[in-house]
Amino acid sequence: MTIRFDFDINDMVELLAHQTEQHESERDIIASCLFWAVAVILIIRGAIMLINGDDNVLPVVLIILGIFILLFKIFKKKLSENFLRKTLAKQMDKKLLGPVEITIDETSIVSVNRLKRRDINWSSISKTEEDESFFFIYQTGHNSLIIPKNKIAPAEVEELRSLLKKHVPAGQGQKQN
Repeated sequence: MTIRFDFDINDMVELLAHQTEQHESERDIIASCLFWAVAVILIIRGAIMLINGDDNVLPVVLIILGIFILLFKIFKKKLSENFLRKTLAKQMDKKLLGPVEITIDETSIVSVNRLKRRDINWSSISKTEEDESFFFIYQTGHNSLIIPKNKIAPAEVEELRSLLKKHVPAGQGQKQN
């Protein structure tokens, strides 16, 4: 099986976002919960002060601050992705983008792009993952081959999924989101 596609800036952003999500620590989750809690407390406290007839500006400031924090938290991922996309477009080595050819057979996966050729034996794959947009084939926790589903034919998506299931035992970490 041979897959050909162009790897573009959107693929890079998706890969980085996926890897960031995979490495969210317990501390990050606790910090996120505290962030939400502070915002909700500010809104509730401001509302209580307004209901009790507090005439100064503090209740309104608390409510606005709480709403701002909530909106920031809600839109943070989208803002981060847009920032990342713009930053990558300006600073990234364009050699990383462009045509990719991946050949998959019974012994290995061979990926060729402008920079290098990667020969990946099936036995060296630590895990595979699939989400709604991409296949991720990992040799290590952070080193993955990314294959965008929207750039290959539906029959190739099914064939690739079948090959990954065949050659990467479930104990090696196949994960489908």
